[in-house]
Amino acid sequence: WMSWESILEAKKGMSDREFRRLYGGEWVEDAGLVFTGHESALLHRVPEFFYGRRYIMACDVATDNDFNVAMIGDAMTRTAIHVERWNDEDPLGSYDRFERIHERFGKPEIWIDATGMGAIPAREMKKFAKVKAVTFSAGQDAEFNKMQMVRQLASDLQHRRTMFPGDWEDVLREMRNFVYLRTPTGKTTAGARSGAHDDLVMTLVILNHAFRARERRNDGGHMGEFNYLGRGDDRMARRLDG
Repeated sequence: WMSWESILEAKKGMSDREFRRLYGGEWVEDAGLVFTGHESALLHRVPEFFYGRRYIMACDVATDNDFNVAMIGDAMTRTAIHVERWNDEDPLGSYDRFERIHERFGKPEIWIDATGMGAIPAREMKKFAKVKAVTFSAGQDAEFNKMQMVRQLASDLQHRRTMFPGDWEDVLREMRNFVYLRTPTGKTTAGARSGAHDDLVMTLVILNHAFRARERRNDGGHMGEFNYLGRGDDRMARRLDG
């Protein structure tokens, strides 16, 4: 009951996916879970902290009645070992807590979400730490392309290149509510479902990116395919994994 001319005219104002769904009768999925198959990345116990090892501290600082997150990761084993999340309306109190965590874990390099208003806490933390500001972008060639960093974390967890304790229920809950969405124009975004939080997930995204950046520096630009625990060092793997 429609002419080819009217179909082609309608196609001009639609994305390819929208046209395939409405006029081609195809089932085109618009949303789904980002993190699947990551069970092998879950450790049975929390790894110990060792003075003298190289650690990284990833932070997400609340800018408007939201959660603050500090996450510590062991750069050698690419393992998250400690996380704290709190809601504090007093930014000075939060800076003090970040500084205490920084001192407790040997003053590691800090990677912080400095997108938008996040530039302010990033500047403040430079008073007591070496800080790497992470500014999320949608640009395909940007250093901190958000979707690329999220995909990297999903892949690294699935292949056990990055690990974290399996009893971090808040992190797992956020991962179960972290979804990708395709817009009518064909772009893909990712974030928490309506009513859920994603501050822990995004802090883990930053920490994982820091792990990768350190590997690139140490290996002259080459990225290792697996966490070293998967390269035959079964004794260390058993020790870390309980």
